[in-house]
Amino acid sequence: SDASRVFGVTGQKFYEWFADGSAIERGTVAIDGNPVTIYQNGKGGQQVLVTAGTNTYCFDMLTNVLTQVTFLDGKSTQCGFIGGYFLVFDIDTGTVYQSDLYDGLTFDPANFFQRNTQADDWSAMFVTALGRICLPGTKTRDNYENIGTFPIPFAPADAGIQPEGIAATFSICEVGAFVCWLGTAGQSGGYKVYAAAGYRAQEISTEAI
Repeated sequence: SDASRVFGVTGQKFYEWFADGSAIERGTVAIDGNPVTIYQNGKGGQQVLVTAGTNTYCFDMLTNVLTQVTFLDGKSTQCGFIGGYFLVFDIDTGTVYQSDLYDGLTFDPANFFQRNTQADDWSAMFVTALGRICLPGTKTRDNYENIGTFPIPFAPADAGIQPEGIAATFSICEVGAFVCWLGTAGQSGGYKVYAAAGYRAQEISTEAI
């Protein structure tokens, strides 16, 4: 999460690991069949946000206390951090919830956004290192940027809707300058692996794969 502290989840336990290989348990989380996602909000917040078992947990790096964010119980698929705000994505409703500024313990129920451009709801969320929110549906995808509005500063990028959807929610990841995912192949059917450096994606898998 930063240069000096490392966190992760093993089973139902949230741990901090140290340079000598030792670890200390910092709390307990729910689990299901999905991967855990973890983001930190830097020196401004000194917090680590965790989504696990459809719930959200916030770890205070100053007090070493892990707290469940009960408003997001059953609503938490993936999380991210951008522009001072934690984001939590709920795949069941295609909703992105936004925290207060540098405060992962507080989520105003009114501060959320959903897709209103296409019929296929968002199926994943990924925040890139360059500060872009990738929001793919099953057939098409959006990219959101921070435009500085209040209370929700995020809006669709000028690049518009892109044609490649996602076939596996947790396949989306960042590899160097590229965001990659397992996607749907449109009218041709089947699946393809895509990579996007910016907004436009290109196929990087072969027909055999």
